Amino acid sequence: MDYHRTQQAPLYLILVAVGVGMLAGAWLTPIQAVQIVVLFSGGLMLVLAATFRQLTVRDEANHLLIQFGPLPLFRRRVPYSDMERAERGRTSILDG
Repeated sequence: MDYHRTQQAPLYLILVAVGVGMLAGAWLTPIQAVQIVVLFSGGLMLVLAATFRQLTVRDEANHLLIQFGPLPLFRRRVPYSDMERAERGRTSILDG
């Protein structure tokens, strides 16, 4: 089997906007402790935005690779031997 599918997630731009807003807010905040927390949180938002920008599902011989990326921090390999069945489905934005 040769399967490779990448889905784009344009809603990652919300995380980018929040992260940039937090970084700008940290620059404008005079209290150093608050600056550090907001800078860290804004940076985390930008990393999460890069991580959840797309979802790739790919066949890799004896297992299925499921990977968020282009920054692949979250990935999972599911062996075909552990799968009982596969069905085609459709999800909505409310599903997650």
